Amino acid sequence: MLITTINDFKVKPKTRTVKHEKQNHTNMINDFKITNLNMQVLLGYPPPVFTYTDWNNNISNGVIAGVNTALGETNAQLMDFNTPMQSLEPLFPDNVHPTAEGYAVMAGIAHNRLVATNLISSLLPRNPSYEENEIVALTATPDAGYLFVGWSGDLSGTSNPVTINMDTDKTVIATFSLQTEIVFLDGFESN
Repeated sequence: MLITTINDFKVKPKTRTVKHEKQNHTNMINDFKITNLNMQVLLGYPPPVFTYTDWNNNISNGVIAGVNTALGETNAQLMDFNTPMQSLEPLFPDNVHPTAEGYAVMAGIAHNRLVATNLISSLLPRNPSYEENEIVALTATPDAGYLFVGWSGDLSGTSNPVTINMDTDKTVIATFSLQTEIVFLDGFESN
């Protein structure tokens, strides 16, 4: 599970306080944990905002401080989009929203953090070389609590394991989803 914060506020930045941010994150974590006590949660520092002083102050003094407080009160882990992107202002042409390249950088940050926290497995070897027309067997192995959903990219379908002919460069993505269960809280009944 990944929970991130944003750097683009619909409310006036001065209304975002440490208490507000901490309470929002703590409530979300507790709500998610109702359905799965073993759920791993990452709280994110938002990407930076450039030139808007009020927003930058609010991110530093409100959002990030609130995330830090929530991290201290839960077993959530940190995903920091802010620090590694501080020097990437050209990827934020309106000073707030990243370009496609900026989103790609964020995806890389997320991937690396998820691998580092063992929430996803890194596929090794990554970008291996194969002989032309070599047949390669692929097996999608979900982690505990996840189900294999299917292949995308240069493969499709749900067969597992599957083989692919390496007649050209290929990109294959195995998609997994969290196993879910329906939990009825007091006062709610199934119809």
